[in-house]
Amino acid sequence: MPPLRIISGVLLLAAAGAWAQSPEINRIQPISARPGETVTVTLQGKDLLQPSSLWTSFGAATLWNTESPASSNPKAKPDGKKLTARLTLPAEAPLGVGFLRLPTATGLSGALLFLVDDLPLSLKKGGNSVLSKAQSVVLPAAIEGATDTGGSDYFKIQPSTGEGVSVEVYGIRLGSKIDTLLRLLDAQGRELARSDDTPGLAGDCHLRYVPLNNEPLFLEIRDATYAGGPDNFYHLRVGDFPLSSTVFPPVVAPATTVEVQLSSVAGMVLQPQTISVPANASAVVAVPFRHAPDKPAAFTSLRVEDTPVILKTYASQSPDAAQEVVAPAILCGRLSNGSACDTVQITLKKDEQLRLVPITREISSPAVLYLGIRDEKGALLAANDSGAATDQTLNFKAPRDGRFLIAIEDLARRGGPEFVYALRLERSMRSFELSIAADRFVTARGGTFTVKVSTQRKSVEGPITLALENVDKKSPLPELLCEQNVIPVGKGEALMKVTAPKGVPSGTVYHMRIIGSVTEGGQTYVATARQARPDANKKDQMTAALLAMPAPPRLLLEAFPICVGPDTPDFFKIELASPVVELPQLINKHSFVLRQTSIDPAFDANAQLKFEGLPSGVAIQAESGRGGRIKGQVDFICQITGMGELASGTHSFSITASADLKGVHKEVRLESVPLRIVKPLGVSVQTQGPLRPGSRQLLKVHATRYDESDPQLVELHFANLPNGIS
Repeated sequence: MPPLRIISGVLLLAAAGAWAQSPEINRIQPISARPGETVTVTLQGKDLLQPSSLWTSFGAATLWNTESPASSNPKAKPDGKKLTARLTLPAEAPLGVGFLRLPTATGLSGALLFLVDDLPLSLKKGGNSVLSKAQSVVLPAAIEGATDTGGSDYFKIQPSTGEGVSVEVYGIRLGSKIDTLLRLLDAQGRELARSDDTPGLAGDCHLRYVPLNNEPLFLEIRDATYAGGPDNFYHLRVGDFPLSSTVFPPVVAPATTVEVQLSSVAGMVLQPQTISVPANASAVVAVPFRHAPDKPAAFTSLRVEDTPVILKTYASQSPDAAQEVVAPAILCGRLSNGSACDTVQITLKKDEQLRLVPITREISSPAVLYLGIRDEKGALLAANDSGAATDQTLNFKAPRDGRFLIAIEDLARRGGPEFVYALRLERSMRSFELSIAADRFVTARGGTFTVKVSTQRKSVEGPITLALENVDKKSPLPELLCEQNVIPVGKGEALMKVTAPKGVPSGTVYHMRIIGSVTEGGQTYVATARQARPDANKKDQMTAALLAMPAPPRLLLEAFPICVGPDTPDFFKIELASPVVELPQLINKHSFVLRQTSIDPAFDANAQLKFEGLPSGVAIQAESGRGGRIKGQVDFICQITGMGELASGTHSFSITASADLKGVHKEVRLESVPLRIVKPLGVSVQTQGPLRPGSRQLLKVHATRYDESDPQLVELHFANLPNGIS
């Protein structure tokens, strides 16, 4: 995605933005909008001052509402706790869960989840806590509200004749604390359908009901534990749309055309759709499914991977005729019932390695894969069944040349149309993982920040080279300078240094990935850095959502934003004690004083010095700073040395001093510092003024000995004096 002028909970903010108070957004109302619609949204949080345009994963435009309660009082200052804006979504905005961030003049907020829905929105009006006072809603509709402690919300709906009713709630998947329970009732309060914790929906639920008559229906929504409050918000979808959490195939490759089938439930069968995946697609591609063009959609998406994708065929279930697969690839299949066991075969050489990595949670599948590898006689050689409730990787080393069978089934022997899976097949057990602790970074124009990249090595020992990659493959990589980008052999982390371009305005946001690569034995291994696992002890909305989500937005886990914020304030300066640095010939050594002065009283550290542009053979070594004449000053004694015969003349070099204050990195430079190559002995003469005829005066001669270790006598000789002067 291109840089935009314009990261709810508060996750860990990168220290690089600590000089400015970054905004925090903890709530947005409403929490959804329709494609092509302009909706007024209210943001709540703190430090919401001098906002740029909202950055959204779905490309919305922002127009801020300038009216505020303080507008009637010119002296009133905004409190920074509330913002109102008109948010306009593009007509092609992808349906489903997206997110937004708020850049301001002082930083960048954490991410806040937001739903793009195609249903018209109604808000809970209140007073509907009993069946007799149910709020009437015209179908199809989306309803937003929050449960009250100890109570339920009731809505009255009237389905069309012969039309089924689908109900789906987005709560936990948007960061809510609600544990939703849905009930569909008749006018007498008799229960017609109920749903709680639908598999694959992370604690959210859905249901489908086909009425037998034209009587109105009543929908009850409450927290399963009768909890309530603003944090128990929900987005309720009601209408005639398909219900599902998965599609087949769940994974696709860029620049391919695939036939996609909805893994529908409740007896619904829809025709597959043919999808052309763009060549520049990354992360996911949204695929809506509808009963008819004028009906609401089910929200599904395809995971995009650069690895070739193989679809499991079902022409034969016999192991002797099992489908042949190759690696590297991603195998996609479906466990249609509890007794299903997919079998494929792969040919390996002796000692060849195979690594099988299940992908289910990331594609919203409820499956937990059991993997087994057998020989041609059926003997089990390896399995991943560790009793864990989550997918486990299986590593295998072929004991001999031959054909080996891979068996795939659900660990708990479950199955159904939504039990799709993807299985990554890799030709090596060698791998590594990368993680970063922060979720976003703020830097000044031309400023520098560091990214701590940690690795978990799995049989990979070599140096890991890190590089930045633009998430949007359509846009060129911005001019971000990446240094210190290697995790050395035997090390588990690197502090990668990134410098932002100078000529971009504040509020510019880039979304980047960190890609690590290592080459061993003629093979290159690659990994994408992911955000470290969210801290379960954090109570913010975003962390709760990430912990509960079966498939968090990939941009939140595999990419990070870089926001170009305000210029870093100066908290120290440097200056030379003398205007020129001198280096004497023959002696080839001298010293000079570089003074560091604190601008911010809180800064009391010594800057790190770097000298660049020195003539060949010349070096400078700075001693540890010592106290200056006044508090807040540090004098660095800089020893300059040369080699061989240096020609007389004046050169120039630069001095860069870098330091950190409260996590803010600052660099101060002295450009074009004069370096004069001088004789080993310097002499200067000072007269007392004009000399009158017949008079005399004292002449002051100043000699500079550059080598103080040998203070020899200096003999003075005068030449070319005018006649009569001695």
